[in-house]
Amino acid sequence: MTNTDLDAYIKDWANKLHAQQVCPYAKSIYDTNKLKVIKLEPPEDVYEFWRAVAEQAELFDGTVEVVMVAMPTNKDIITIDQMIGATDSLNGLYNYKNKDLWFLDAFDDYWTIMLLQKITALDDASDIFQKKEYYKDYHPYRYKKYVKGRKNLRNRLTKT
Repeated sequence: MTNTDLDAYIKDWANKLHAQQVCPYAKSIYDTNKLKVIKLEPPEDVYEFWRAVAEQAELFDGTVEVVMVAMPTNKDIITIDQMIGATDSLNGLYNYKNKDLWFLDAFDDYWTIMLLQKITALDDASDIFQKKEYYKDYHPYRYKKYVKGRKNLRNRLTKT
C-alpha cells in the first residue's frame, strides 16, 4: 500500500480505529459500503476543499452513513489548526441550521479528511457505549468535546 492510494488508506485506517477501540463502527461502515468518498485532486486553494465539504453538507440526507471528503495533505493550503477550527465552526453552523449533522476531521501527512455523519445516530450509539463504560479511559478534553459537546449540540436540534 502506498499512502497515496486513498482506498487502501481508508481500509487500513478503519481497521486501526477498530483495533484501537477508537471508533467501534469504522470497520463495519467500511466493510458494508456505507461510506461515500469524495476524493479531490490536489486543490489550487483551500476554497476548493471547503466548497466540496459545504456541497456534501447541503446534500447530506443520511442515506449513506458517512460521507468523506478527502484531499492530499498540503500544509501550504490548510493546516491542522485550520481544520480543527473549521470543524468546530461547521458543527456550530449546521446545528444553528437545525441539520442532523456532525463533522469530524482527520489530518496527517498524507490526507486531509472531513467526515459527515448524522449527529443523532452518533449520539444514540454514544449513549449505548456510555452505559458500557466505553469512555472511562478517554482523555477528559476528548470526552468533553466529542461526547458531551456532541450531546449538547444534538439536544439543541429541534427535530429530535
